[in-house]
Amino acid sequence: MSSRIQILATLKECGVLSSAALFSIAGTASKRAFRYSLAGLVSNGLVSKRLQGASGGKSVYYQLSQDLKARSTAARLLCCSVGSLSQSAFRGRDLPHVEGCGLMRAYLKKRFPDARILSEAEIIADPVAKDLLLWKQGETEFLPDVLLILKYETGTLVSVAFEVERCRKSDTRVVKKLSKYASQTKLDGVVYFCEADHLTQTIRSLYRAKALTKAVRIRYYADDFLLLGASHSV
Repeated sequence: MSSRIQILATLKECGVLSSAALFSIAGTASKRAFRYSLAGLVSNGLVSKRLQGASGGKSVYYQLSQDLKARSTAARLLCCSVGSLSQSAFRGRDLPHVEGCGLMRAYLKKRFPDARILSEAEIIADPVAKDLLLWKQGETEFLPDVLLILKYETGTLVSVAFEVERCRKSDTRVVKKLSKYASQTKLDGVVYFCEADHLTQTIRSLYRAKALTKAVRIRYYADDFLLLGASHSV
C-alpha cells in the first residue's frame, strides 16, 4: 500500500489527526516519504489542513477534504463509497479531542483485532451497539467516545465503553453519564483516559459517591466496572 493510500485510509478511520499522530498510525516507510505524500495530498485538494489554537500557538491538523469531487477521487483510491468519506465539520476547539478518540480507536484495533471498535457516529447506526447502551434517539450526551464489542465463539458479547477526558466537566454531567453506564446499559465496563491527574481523581470520587448509590446491576463487581488511566499511556 502506497504512503498516500495509507494516509487517506487512516484519515478515513480516525477523522482528524495532527502530523505526528497521522505518521504514528499510518505506518509509512519513512518520515520523508510521509511528509512528501501528505504535502501532495494537501496540494491536490484531497486532504484539508485545519488550524486550532490562539494566534502564535496554533496546531495543524489534517482531515479528508469534504469537497464532493475530492471525496469521489479519494473513494476511487480507497475502493469505498463516497458516502463513507463524509465527516463532520468538527469545531476547532474539538480537534484535540477528536484526535484523541482517533488514536484510541487505532490503539484498540491493534490490541483487539477481532473486536468491533465503533465511533460515536458508528454507534448510532449500529443496532447491537444501541441495544447494549439501551440508547434512545436524541440521547447524544450518553454516547461513549469509543465502544468495543467482542464476540466469543460461544456467542457471548463483551462490551466496554471508552472515554477520552481532556477537560473538566460539571459534576452533574459526569454523574449522569456514569450513572447511565452503571445502571441503565448492558455494558461490562467503562474506561476513562484522562489528560490530568485531577480529572482522574474527580471521576473516581463522583463514581463512588454518586453513581454507585443505585447501581444494583453491577453491585458484585462495582470496583472493577470503572477503570481509570492517563491518556499518554495509550
